[in-house]
Amino acid sequence: MTQRLGLALALAAGLSVGLSSVLANPSVPPARSVSASDDHGVRAGSEALPIRRVTLYASGVGSFQHMGRITGTQTVAMRFKTDQINDILKSMVLLDLDGGDIGAVTYASQEPLERRLASFGIDISKINSTTDLLAQLRGSGVRIVTPDGRYEGAVLAVENRTTLVSATQGGNHAHYQEPYVTIVTDTGLRSFAVSGIRTLEITDERLQGELSRALLALAEHRADRSKAVEVTFAGGENVARRVAVSYVSEMPVWKSSYRLVLPDPGSGEQPTLQAWAIVENTTDQDWEGVELSLASGRPVSFVMNLYQTMFAPRPEVPVPYLAAVAPRVIESAREVARMAVGSRGVPVAPQPSSAPFMPPQRQSSQLANEGLPDGSYADYSARSQATAGTIGDQFFYTIDVPVDIRRMQSAMLPIANTTITGRRISLYNNVAMADFPMRGVELTNDSGLHLMPGPITVYDGNYYAGDSQIPHTSRNADRLLTYAVDLDCRASREESTRRVLHRFSVIDGMIRSRSTAYSDTTYTFSNASDSERIVIVEHPRRAQWNLVNPQEAKETTASFLRFEVKVPAGETATLKVEEDRAISESIGVDRSLDNIAYYRQFVASGLVAQELVDALKHIQQLNKQISELSREISLLVNEVRNIEGDQVRMRSNMERIDRASDLYQRYMRTLNAQEDRLEEIREEQSELTEQIEKLRTELSDYMGSLKID
Repeated sequence: MTQRLGLALALAAGLSVGLSSVLANPSVPPARSVSASDDHGVRAGSEALPIRRVTLYASGVGSFQHMGRITGTQTVAMRFKTDQINDILKSMVLLDLDGGDIGAVTYASQEPLERRLASFGIDISKINSTTDLLAQLRGSGVRIVTPDGRYEGAVLAVENRTTLVSATQGGNHAHYQEPYVTIVTDTGLRSFAVSGIRTLEITDERLQGELSRALLALAEHRADRSKAVEVTFAGGENVARRVAVSYVSEMPVWKSSYRLVLPDPGSGEQPTLQAWAIVENTTDQDWEGVELSLASGRPVSFVMNLYQTMFAPRPEVPVPYLAAVAPRVIESAREVARMAVGSRGVPVAPQPSSAPFMPPQRQSSQLANEGLPDGSYADYSARSQATAGTIGDQFFYTIDVPVDIRRMQSAMLPIANTTITGRRISLYNNVAMADFPMRGVELTNDSGLHLMPGPITVYDGNYYAGDSQIPHTSRNADRLLTYAVDLDCRASREESTRRVLHRFSVIDGMIRSRSTAYSDTTYTFSNASDSERIVIVEHPRRAQWNLVNPQEAKETTASFLRFEVKVPAGETATLKVEEDRAISESIGVDRSLDNIAYYRQFVASGLVAQELVDALKHIQQLNKQISELSREISLLVNEVRNIEGDQVRMRSNMERIDRASDLYQRYMRTLNAQEDRLEEIREEQSELTEQIEKLRTELSDYMGSLKID
């Protein structure tokens, strides 16, 4: 029952690699049996339960398993960094594999620093200046030394006073607020500028002690880097039992780097891929004989502050009491509101190199004189020291031999050495480099491994060829890698475009044109080397463009169409990519009246029907008539404006002259004639407006019914 419960807890914590193997293989030899203990019966965790298994994940966490033997009832103290405690409390699993009982896990609680500092007589969390300190010392005895003498008394108040500064160049005086403290002495009140205090002593020994303890607590909080977690295993005396402690904690992301060794061209051999894992031990314990696994998965992990002591806020309720009866004033009514991680897969082992491991350093002066033996780096590379396999949905590398990594040190471990299907290519991208393609390799990941992202150093036999970078590559996925400029193969790119009109039509008052755009791009490659080049061309993939020739690309990505060109040694080869695009454009008929000549030129070829040109002329004539009528109305409006202005002048003059005078009578005759003309103008405007409306209706009906295909 205990084992079954322990396994369930282990799987829930994401520790299936470590704990399930413990339960599945109970004969795993214990790392160490420790019988010594300190005076309190508490064993040191690093000795009683050393680290035996570590699994590092790509998401930045590590799963740790400690194993050992316990006799009787034992308490083991395990020390962790303070910032690890939250992960320990969230994920720790304890197992007693031989029937013992699991006791309590104890640790020192962490009271919030602000709350702890507030418990002292002086709350230094609110002190940022001497003024803040003096404000908290109100009523307490102090001894103050200033340039004027020595004074002793109780702090009464701290206040800001306006202080005058010497006059400026303009004769103005500057002011600022200076803090003052007032104390009660035997002779009365004395005030001092805080800036003038040379020495400040607290005469109350108890309060001085509170201040010292608060400062000590602050210093301890900063220096407290590790905490002890005590775990208890209970069992019968003289019976040694196997126990395990597992947990998940933050760790650096393990990184991978690769070496790709290319065989000689024409040899028929495949490239050799070597993979190295870079592992960092940032814990406070040495890893000695640790079984190390590296996982490619990214399990969800988060931090929750379980270590921080929390206090729930509670409402403050006033003490009930009976108020004295007082005269009552009756008020109007009012409302008072009081806010009060699956199935186990079969491991797939990589293909190890059959050559013996050869350390990279020089072994003897003879080797230094002779140089490296003939052949490729692949013939003498480091053997893989890891077994690859899947557990659930995750891919793991398990290091075959125990690993020793001292605390705060790193190691680079060989995890794969296998052949991989690939061929030499040159990759041309006009945007990346216009004149030369890039030397590269096309790989198919048939190694049976999941390749994590990382840098790849490429060797051509024994010689360094360049660097590249590989993204996450699943099994059987294809990848293109480039590592150097191919200076032996020059490249050029020429592009030409043309557009062919097909037909103009009219519908719903819109002239619509149909045409096709053609784009021809020619890539030319000149191979000056003594070996054939296979060039993969990355041609931009453009929206709405259709590939005409070649009929299909070798490969299509989100941004490129890829084509393959073979360029024999010493020769030139070309690739012509033909594309087309259907274009449909529309423009209002009324906006095309000035382009009748443009449409007329396509009548002979049949692209434009003569009916369209005639229709445009008719619409143009109707618009011309509307414009002429509108111009006549504008003239009438101007005439009305002139008449009205003249009438204002005459009426103003008539107010100042005699009604019986000849001039007054002449004004009257002119006004009568102008009124007659205004009446005529109103009739003419009405007729012209009616004609315009008729023409506009005719134009609208004509354009709406116009349909030419």
